[in-house]
Amino acid sequence: MSYQSKQKEPGTQVKSLGLLVSVKNGAGSSKMNRALCVVCLFLLFFLQAVCCYSGETGQVPSFADIIWVEHRGSVSTVLHSDAHDGRWSAPEQVTVSASDRISTPSILRDKHNQLWAFWSVVRGEMSLLYVSRSTNGLWSVPELIPTGMVFAGGACSIVDKNDQLWLFWVGNDGASDDDIFSSRWDGTTWSKPVRVNRGNNSPDIFPVAGLNESGMPWVVWSGFTGSSYQRFFSEWKGNRWQKQQLLTKDNAVFGTLRERFARVIKLPGSATLDKFAYINIHDGDNVLNSFRLIPQK
Repeated sequence: MSYQSKQKEPGTQVKSLGLLVSVKNGAGSSKMNRALCVVCLFLLFFLQAVCCYSGETGQVPSFADIIWVEHRGSVSTVLHSDAHDGRWSAPEQVTVSASDRISTPSILRDKHNQLWAFWSVVRGEMSLLYVSRSTNGLWSVPELIPTGMVFAGGACSIVDKNDQLWLFWVGNDGASDDDIFSSRWDGTTWSKPVRVNRGNNSPDIFPVAGLNESGMPWVVWSGFTGSSYQRFFSEWKGNRWQKQQLLTKDNAVFGTLRERFARVIKLPGSATLDKFAYINIHDGDNVLNSFRLIPQK
């Protein structure tokens, strides 16, 4: 499998793509099927946002986890592989569905060596968010995350300095536009979803999470401003999400995102990525660096 890539810095736009997406601004104004819309928009975003690219000339990370979904007819299978000392393990099955379409999987390895896999299940006009956990290769029965929304997808996660797991996703209650939400896992239950972005009548989509210098989470996303999408961010301080700001090159978050661009990853030999995968690369001090990974043929 051969891939070629062309990098774009955060905030730049890709003007030529092999797909066309029609999205109207405002709550309830889009009539297209939400499942098709979100797949197309994810492709659009990940060509110009935070990702690294796969290729035969790339390297296998010394320590990493990768998750992807394979579609064969009506069957969707989520697969995971881990890398140790530059070699990928044989893929293991996380979950499989013969009826529902699975999309946008993501993965996280926490500080206790437990894996967390998240994915969306498209069921009619709904998109539901699921989670499964694994220790020593044994994946738990998938659990529905109680977002209370008709649409929830595009999840990403991170663990803060206090060993608190945070989950972020794009959500819609069916009566408003798409927003960015967060929830925390307390070891037993998920906290009530909290909206990260300010309330508006325009879509806010595609969250990407990281940690600031204090070890607490920040989130970057794309928000529609009336004529185009811009990158915004917010940080968790003082027990709340701070007022969203426009992401500029002067902000430290921008530099963190830019560092994620230069990687070329050699995939597991059996991985067939028709859309994209999600990879966590673990560095020496156990900080989890998360990347969306997209191939270009």
